[in-house]
Amino acid sequence: MVLHQFLEYFARENPNQPCMEHGDMRYNYDQVNSRCNQMAHTFNSAGLTKGDRIAWLSKNCIEQMQCFYAASKVGVVTTPLNYRLAPPEWAYIINDSQARVLVCEQELAAGVDKIRDQLEFVEHFICLDGPRENWQEFAVWIDGHSVENPMEAINSGDVLYQMYTSGTTGLPKGAVLSQGAIEQNVM
Repeated sequence: MVLHQFLEYFARENPNQPCMEHGDMRYNYDQVNSRCNQMAHTFNSAGLTKGDRIAWLSKNCIEQMQCFYAASKVGVVTTPLNYRLAPPEWAYIINDSQARVLVCEQELAAGVDKIRDQLEFVEHFICLDGPRENWQEFAVWIDGHSVENPMEAINSGDVLYQMYTSGTTGLPKGAVLSQGAIEQNVM
């Protein structure tokens, strides 16, 4: 099984069972799976194809967890960024991963705006939690896309995440994790 198939199984077998909770937000498996399908279709509409990177810069939130499942559904590779890094460090990772989309929360967007002209591959700047000048609003970006499963062919050898090392002996290095590696971790 690949990552999103775990979510789809529970959405099919126990759709009303609680799935994700953060603060006062609560979502069942059916709601999460539908939202992940919308996100996956959004990634495709943005021109992302299997193997393309989406960089994610935020503190813990439900949308970030949903992004991992959504990206899995269409073979897009999630590259989470550590919000504690400095903007030039974000720029290095975003450029090294060749991320075409950057999703960022409002609190951190000012730091990204300082390095925006250095980001070589980013085509879509998405603000997670509300409107921001020169950014697309996440909710608006996602809404209106199909809640149906995108039905892409994803296998255990496909890349799922690209996580960056701390760079203690030089620049951070992108550690690529496959669907199969994550499946073994889940099991």
